[in-house]
Amino acid sequence: MISGNSSTIVGTTAPDLEIPFESCLIEGNPDPCMIVIVGASGDLTARKIVPALFNLYLNDGLSDPFLVVGCARTKLSDQEFRDKMKNALKTANILDDQKWQDFSKSLYYQAIDYGELPSFKALADSLRKLDKKHGTCWNRVFYLAIPPSLYKSTAQMLGKAGLSTETKREIVGQGLS
Repeated sequence: MISGNSSTIVGTTAPDLEIPFESCLIEGNPDPCMIVIVGASGDLTARKIVPALFNLYLNDGLSDPFLVVGCARTKLSDQEFRDKMKNALKTANILDDQKWQDFSKSLYYQAIDYGELPSFKALADSLRKLDKKHGTCWNRVFYLAIPPSLYKSTAQMLGKAGLSTETKREIVGQGLS
């Protein structure tokens, strides 16, 4: 609550429901999946999203296979993106070097221009290739780690590039009709 020149910060805490951690994990195996983070070169991805995904990985909460595809305006190679995320995990003090080796193989990056349809079509093509290569069965989650002012135009570009519609899935070695 802000009033005039003074401000009051109101804090709240959630009650501890005393639910055992293990009971919060997914039962069974999740479907193969690709998580596409739009705005992945930013602070939110490094501080929150990738550490959360790595924690899920450490606790067997991600599918097999799973991919994380970061995209943003910043030009990075896949390896530069992996290095940036590794440093973020070090900073968060949750890096397990042995587990990182396998996790990092699932990280990819694609530079995009939020205002250019050809850029989103290139992203769509890249995602199709990764789907085929890794067998993620066209299951995609889009996480918009961008300013709210870009939500509408980014959603429109995703739609125009064909990334918001369901398509026939190709499972490695066999097509579905």
